[in-house]
Amino acid sequence: MGFGLLIFGKRLPEVGRSLGKGIVEFKKGLKGVEDDISQVERAAGPDAAHSRRRFPGEATKVQQFDPYTGKPIVSTGEQHGAHG
Repeated sequence: MGFGLLIFGKRLPEVGRSLGKGIVEFKKGLKGVEDDISQVERAAGPDAAHSRRRFPGEATKVQQFDPYTGKPIVSTGEQHGAHG
């Protein structure tokens, strides 16, 4: 607080009020975004929201590409399925 008094002097209360108002406005905006997300999830229905969730440890498939040719790299599991 002493540091703020040295920098802002008599304007410290005004700076504090401005900072407080900024924090309140930020929280209001954040709450609005959270409300919008909740509203969209409710509109999509419980099945849609549940199907998008991933659980820890759940495997996620990521396509890999050869850095030289740019072609997709086929894993061994996919390779056997394609020929059989």
